[in-house]
Amino acid sequence: VRASRGMARGVSAWLSRVNVQAVARHLERAPPAPGPSKVLNLGAAGDGGLVSAGLRRACHHLTANSVGRALRELGAIAGGAEAGEHPHFERLAGLVASCGGASSRGRERRQWLRQQVMEWRSVGV
Repeated sequence: VRASRGMARGVSAWLSRVNVQAVARHLERAPPAPGPSKVLNLGAAGDGGLVSAGLRRACHHLTANSVGRALRELGAIAGGAEAGEHPHFERLAGLVASCGGASSRGRERRQWLRQQVMEWRSVGV
């Protein structure tokens, strides 16, 4: 049992590294200003083009379960805002939580995510 758990952890770590590399390659090849997408519904203030590109990059990092890289992308967006402006990402907390950025344990997190998804569906997100 211990050996199979260790093997599963090893495969998981390997898959995580592969995902991070795949996302990095995708982001290098991605056009600088892609067309509209649902990512824009995450909401942010400031320059729409730069912010939406940054949000796309952050969401791609989240799909690879790389919360740290996503937060660095968001930090870059916030750092590029004009004086007095602070970008606001109102729905991003749920995405970060779904990718392992929550402090609660598995069952609590899944329950919270189910409720959040149901709420978003009820308002048509």
